[in-house]
Amino acid sequence: MLITKTNPTGIDLKIQQFQTDLHNRLMELWGLDKNDADENKLFECYGRAYRNRKDTGYVAEIFNGTEYKDVYWNDSLNAISFFGISDKTDIIANNQTDVHLVVFVDLKKLALKDSSNTLIAHRADNEVRNQVQNIIGRSMYGFSLNSIETGIANVLKEYPGSYRDTRLKNVDMHPVHCFRLNFSIEFDINNNCTP
Repeated sequence: MLITKTNPTGIDLKIQQFQTDLHNRLMELWGLDKNDADENKLFECYGRAYRNRKDTGYVAEIFNGTEYKDVYWNDSLNAISFFGISDKTDIIANNQTDVHLVVFVDLKKLALKDSSNTLIAHRADNEVRNQVQNIIGRSMYGFSLNSIETGIANVLKEYPGSYRDTRLKNVDMHPVHCFRLNFSIEFDINNNCTP
């Protein structure tokens, strides 16, 4: 399910363009693009999440119009993703900031296949990261890919209250894999038009 904002502007517009295209390509690649509405719910793809303070520390949450909701792994899903942004925006010709994309996947449910269309029997964590990276390339919608990180503490470093939660204790053990893609982006804060 693609979860977007209504009339996004600035960085949210750039993120939503990227999010929508990436969602559609991954749905097709992972075989989740069937017409069945239930299949569409198996990949929750969020835009920008907020870094909110809780008793355990900072967590990632989206605002759904009435309340905040966490955006972490749910074992009924095949995949979930969300974007986060740096607390700092540099003002140059436009605005420039760092953005990260956090992805959680159930490798077993995705049933990834190799180039000969054979089901991959081993833990396909590297393969799923490669698939996402191949879709993005070095740049997509102005987002320049700088690095990829693995390990729950690295993936959720801005959200330490999240990975201390017992729900996420074993989130990076088979069949679940989490990873993070780090980008830099330059954007116009006044841009509210789709190119």
